[in-house]
Amino acid sequence: MLQASRFVLLLLLINASSLAADSAEQQLTALLSASNTLQANFLQYTLDSSGANIQEIKGKIWLQRPHLFRWHAEPPFEQIIVADGELLWFYDPDLEQVIVQKYSADMAKTPVVLLSGAVESLASSFDVHAYADERGSHFVLEPLAGDSLFEVLTLSFQDERISEISIEDSLDQKTRIQFQDSVFNQPIDAQHFRFTVPAGVDVIRDY
Repeated sequence: MLQASRFVLLLLLINASSLAADSAEQQLTALLSASNTLQANFLQYTLDSSGANIQEIKGKIWLQRPHLFRWHAEPPFEQIIVADGELLWFYDPDLEQVIVQKYSADMAKTPVVLLSGAVESLASSFDVHAYADERGSHFVLEPLAGDSLFEVLTLSFQDERISEISIEDSLDQKTRIQFQDSVFNQPIDAQHFRFTVPAGVDVIRDY
């Protein structure tokens, strides 16, 4: 389940032009703050250390500030993750299991959940660098904490809208998530951010 929840990219710096390092965090904060909601399809690629594509996942995502989030990966790797502002629900239909955790500030620093959380304190959690190329603007985040789930996170924007998330972990595994048919700043049905445990499913409360 955690495998399918990761997000990654191999950075391409060819013909890239630098953005001012001292303003990267402010630029990223402004871009993220401009989108209060996001609804999109996503396509996720997982790459091994050699760059070979070892997994491809499609699905839908809904985000709303503050701290509301729903991720639904389609079969054959079906998975549903819901953040309702207080709890985080991980549902694996194949295992018939739900893991429930309390939503915390640390969770808000994880890749996709970061998009729905508070962004005003990015500098206290990440070292942020930026560059631009023909594909758009890219912000490279390196966690300041030593126990982070990832080593490098890159948020890419086209026309000032988030278009891609990528991450590289300590095992040199890379994941790349592309957003498609994105809709920004439109109302989202609150039902998307509620989770009802299906009948017959085991519930593990990890708190």
